[in-house]
Amino acid sequence: MSGIVGGAVSNVSLTLQTILFSPPRAIGTIVPDCTIEETGRDDMTTTDHPVEVGAPITDHAFKRPAELIIRAGWSNSSPQAAFTSTLFGVPTFGIVPTFSEDYVSQVYNALLAMQAARQLITIYTGKRVYPNMLLTSVSQTTDRHSEFSLFCTIAAKELIIVNTQTITLPPQSSMSQPQATAPQIDNGSAQPTAAPNQSLLSSLAGTPMGQSLARIFGPAP
Repeated sequence: MSGIVGGAVSNVSLTLQTILFSPPRAIGTIVPDCTIEETGRDDMTTTDHPVEVGAPITDHAFKRPAELIIRAGWSNSSPQAAFTSTLFGVPTFGIVPTFSEDYVSQVYNALLAMQAARQLITIYTGKRVYPNMLLTSVSQTTDRHSEFSLFCTIAAKELIIVNTQTITLPPQSSMSQPQATAPQIDNGSAQPTAAPNQSLLSSLAGTPMGQSLARIFGPAP
């Protein structure tokens, strides 16, 4: 008997720990009723060419945006359908708390609206937080068993945000080596010019090499 009671207490403790301390799973401001599967992917692209010894490896490899696939579900009879339409006080995309057949449709339309808005969202999974994500795919299948529920496969991809900075160079008059540090200047279109019609012996005339060649081949014409 004591073993049964101890097991029940242990199960209650585990349930409370799960409720109080497990990280919330959310797609932006939309909280799934259940999460079936989360598949995250992080890739690195590297060069195929040989890299010189001592060269910075960061010049030859870069991290690709994180990708995530979530299989999640919602039900018209879930507690969330009746009591909540927000996550941490932030309203969701048009979800109204009510026990009705419209709840799963509202969730589905909210996911589509989030995708169409191209809004950067933060996705919370059981393993990590994914900031700056865009929904790249939202798919669902309805059959006779899921008429009043919604099971979606949602794909998301990270959008890498960077900061850029513009620097104004000083004028050439204050540069010690403007030919090396000055910005490029557009001098317009350059027209090619014909090379002078001059033989090699003529171009070397008056030089020691030219005099030696002249003694061998004669004077240049």
